[in-house]
Amino acid sequence: MTTIGILSDTHRVLQREVITAFKDVNYIIHAGDIERPQVLAKLKTLAPVYAVQGNVDNSDIFPSLPTHDLFEIEGMTFYLLHNMNTLDIDPQAAGVQIIIHGHTHKQRHDIIDGIHYINPGTASGIRNHGSVALLEVDDKNVNVRFINY
Repeated sequence: MTTIGILSDTHRVLQREVITAFKDVNYIIHAGDIERPQVLAKLKTLAPVYAVQGNVDNSDIFPSLPTHDLFEIEGMTFYLLHNMNTLDIDPQAAGVQIIIHGHTHKQRHDIIDGIHYINPGTASGIRNHGSVALLEVDDKNVNVRFINY
């Protein structure tokens, strides 16, 4: 089984609860609104990180971060973006199984046409309680669990 830590909207601060929640993950996915490179640097000490820019991220600070990313982990195809309103592909045509996004600061896990849509909420706690998600992938089976703090 592979465990993936998912977060979004850290807004400059990496809460200690995130570090605790992600201590045993195999990968980390950050759906943008990072604001400070130190956040990604700390996450990279825990596990390999996939990340995209959010609407408040400056491309001068994060020149190598894309705004959208398509990648594979454990045979599952992921599409990562910050704001669902900027979805620029047909997920089914692209073979995407999991879409990770942020922006709204609201938790979401919906399955639409066989595709998992996951928003971990806001890791910063701005506008809502702080939250992240743990995604467990085991032989194409997907389990999502939210951690609130």
